[in-house]
Amino acid sequence: MIKVASANPGRFRRWSAAIAAWMQSLGVRNNLDDATCSDLRDQAWRFCVRGEGEKGVTALQDLRGRLEARRPTVQRDQQLAATFGMLATVYRQLGRTEVALAAAERELTLHQVLGQNREAANALGMIAELLTQQRRYGDAEARYADAFYAALTAADYGLQAIIMEKQGLLKRRQEFHLQAVLLFREALTLFQRQVDKEEEMRLWDILATTEVQQGDLDAAELSYARSLELAKHLDAREQLAINAQNVGILYQKRAEKAMDVETQVALLQEAIRSIEKSLAIKLEMDNTVGTEASYFQLGILYWKLGEPEQAEKYLLQATNLSETLKLSKVYKNYSVLARFAQSRGDWEGAAQWQARCDAKVAELHQRT
Repeated sequence: MIKVASANPGRFRRWSAAIAAWMQSLGVRNNLDDATCSDLRDQAWRFCVRGEGEKGVTALQDLRGRLEARRPTVQRDQQLAATFGMLATVYRQLGRTEVALAAAERELTLHQVLGQNREAANALGMIAELLTQQRRYGDAEARYADAFYAALTAADYGLQAIIMEKQGLLKRRQEFHLQAVLLFREALTLFQRQVDKEEEMRLWDILATTEVQQGDLDAAELSYARSLELAKHLDAREQLAINAQNVGILYQKRAEKAMDVETQVALLQEAIRSIEKSLAIKLEMDNTVGTEASYFQLGILYWKLGEPEQAEKYLLQATNLSETLKLSKVYKNYSVLARFAQSRGDWEGAAQWQARCDAKVAELHQRT
């Protein structure tokens, strides 16, 4: 190679320039200023968006190693913290909770050393979410308490509200609905203080869903109405679809409590109209995950209405989408289809759907 290069220095220079350009396209740059680090993280994130999470991890770990090899400075530590934060996010998406926790803890330590309370609060929130995934609820609550204190120190009302909301979601997950409702209402007060209409709109919906779970359907109807009012004002199409879906479920709950058949049928038909409204928006927005949820709910509603053929049609559409999208909740579709088959005396079909349900549940248990 040296002889060739010496014999043809022009070709060598062209090769060197080509290699340098190729390395730069891969993000291999000596300069690690803020803009460069941000670009490298963006490149890594693009891998993740394309479904190549492991390539994203490799790129981020390379950046982490290069930053750690440098002399400690405030700028280096800030970029290192941001890189650990993205690593935690990517590992979480890949289902690797333990390494995600380790990365989030490293991010937290750096923010604490730098005295960055707002960023520390966000890192603590991520750690709490990961602990929640592991069902370590007591540890998660302690981390959320630390996160709220950090947000309080930073005097960031919006962040305080977000952390309160997450605390409420954790309480709801443990079926402490009253405590969840109180936390959501406190968070709403903070969002209103910040005049953050989008967050307020979203949280009214979360509060309403919690009130449904609590069995307070009248309160839920009022909360959904507040969310809908804000969604219309903001022309928030996605939230309009979510609201119509959830209101449909509210009508279903009312139907289940109805004392006479006529009222029950009327409420189920109202539920179907609301879900169909949600479905139309989702199809328009090409929201396939949301479309699956609407098909599934329509299947349930038509079954309750005594129209099994229509119910099975929607359930099969939902199942096809679930399988295409590789949604983990597909086992619920299999379970319902097994019950449908069983009710019409198709024991062989019921056994096949149940076998698929059991296999998917076993697969999910292995992952966790």
